[in-house]
Amino acid sequence: MRAAITIVLVAALCLLGTTYVAADGFAACVFQGSDTVSGYFTFQQEASGSDITVVANFTSHEKYSHLYLHFHTYGDLDLAIDKNECWSAVTLGPYSAPKKPHYILETSWVSGLNLFGSNSIVGRKASLYPKISTCGVDGLDKSPVAECVVGVRNVAAVATNTAGQYLESNPTSGYAKMVGTTGSFGDNEGVTGRVWFVPTSSGDIYVKAHLEGLAANTVHAIHVHAWGDITSANGLSAGLHLNPYEQIHGVPPNPIRHMGDMGNITTNGDGWRTLRTPTTS
Repeated sequence: MRAAITIVLVAALCLLGTTYVAADGFAACVFQGSDTVSGYFTFQQEASGSDITVVANFTSHEKYSHLYLHFHTYGDLDLAIDKNECWSAVTLGPYSAPKKPHYILETSWVSGLNLFGSNSIVGRKASLYPKISTCGVDGLDKSPVAECVVGVRNVAAVATNTAGQYLESNPTSGYAKMVGTTGSFGDNEGVTGRVWFVPTSSGDIYVKAHLEGLAANTVHAIHVHAWGDITSANGLSAGLHLNPYEQIHGVPPNPIRHMGDMGNITTNGDGWRTLRTPTTS
């Protein structure tokens, strides 16, 4: 199995810098781990400060009179709500699910959000709540019905997608939650895991991964892909390996390789594996 890894960022690692080119940006946020809601949101913005075109494309398997989407500061799906404050006062919705199941497909144009710069929503968590609240921390409703992390979207018809995070200082850490794929490489929905990215004083990035649910005593490759897009269940929407310098495929510690090449792992007899490796990418 080769499962696409979508980077869920505490602070963006892949798109750093202090300036950017104004061009169309595209992003997507796919709900994970919820039996109540399935589907995703997409976002498009022509330039920083312009309105964002938001498309809600999801199915609610329960009845709700209203649903609202809030954005949180960090893209960590495991971080408690009361430790992950609202990123923006902008709330999307309301969306109505008068019956179950109910399919929602709505387009809106929203001001006050960005897909560019240090104020970008890319890499941040979005939570769907049944009530308007301060991201659920004011006592009205602390449990969202679904959550997702905004990632840079793979739009094949677009030559340049400049959505992302552009930080003025180096990030302290990054975090990814593994999503099992289906289709191209078999049914891997039972695969779970976490990947952490921590900068070191030497300038390297220390990568730690803990993966479970894989077949025992099997070899798997870990890669970071070009897009934070998991709209397709088979993982192909994440695109090719991250390879901005057009290198050949390789494995660490060889510096001649795709930036997204993290190397291979072999699972133990219980089907899990922990990886700890420094990388210069």
